[in-house]
Amino acid sequence: MAIPVGVLDELAELVDTVADHVEANGWSICLCGDGHGQAEVDAGTVPVMRHRAALARGLREQAAG
Repeated sequence: MAIPVGVLDELAELVDTVADHVEANGWSICLCGDGHGQAEVDAGTVPVMRHRAALARGLREQAAG
């Protein structure tokens, strides 16, 4: 199954945007307002998201090449 390169571009942009938001504002998965260790989760999540965005960009380059 072929994936249009535009989808990979959009995916990379979306993931980077979410990572930017998490870095700047955090991201709570709990509605109660308590931290529940979320800062540690945020710190670990951002590098994974950046890696996934880079992976999508790499796949896009391969598909376009």
